[in-house]
Amino acid sequence: MSIAKASVTPISNSKLRSCDVYIGFHGQNPNLIRFCKWLKSELEAQGIACFGADRANYVDNQSHEIADRVICSVTFAVVVVTRYSLLNHLSLEELRFFAQKKNLIPVFFETDANHIASLSNPHSNNKEFKEALDGLMRSHEFKLEANDGCWRSCISQAVGIPSAKLGRKSVADKEVEMFEELPFPRNMYFVGREKEIMEIETTFFGYGDYL
Repeated sequence: MSIAKASVTPISNSKLRSCDVYIGFHGQNPNLIRFCKWLKSELEAQGIACFGADRANYVDNQSHEIADRVICSVTFAVVVVTRYSLLNHLSLEELRFFAQKKNLIPVFFETDANHIASLSNPHSNNKEFKEALDGLMRSHEFKLEANDGCWRSCISQAVGIPSAKLGRKSVADKEVEMFEELPFPRNMYFVGREKEIMEIETTFFGYGDYL
């Protein structure tokens, strides 16, 4: 494997930072790219630092070295698997590596485990392929499949797994906590202007004490 512990340019050109989740994918399907960006944004909304990339697009060594460093340091890896993923040696590499580390969360995109498993026959003599396929099937405990009409459900489940294990709170939860910690006590006996007070209560605390 080329993944070295000593060492992906991300979808954006943001600076390298500590990441919790690596999102690996391969292909130029616009729907695939849209799905991966949605997944990334939902993870980040939960306070999870993540890094998404198709390493097959990299043309310089520095990008691959950055990728290797991120891959070796993340807590979880979400690898989005299409019917073409196992035909790409970098995707095989990721599946084998993360399966061995037991931190792989595979998501089948516009395919399913049965279809991917059926691809083993033409590649039965390929050791790398067999190891990647075996690792993929062993890691399919969550049965995450993103097919037509179920993107939202699949992403919700995929985000929930690392969120629960990392104990991260969403940005929305943090905002609620911030409002709950406001140092200004509410005056329950304020006289007059009930409508305005109700609106303020609703804005800051999510409900009103006045009807």
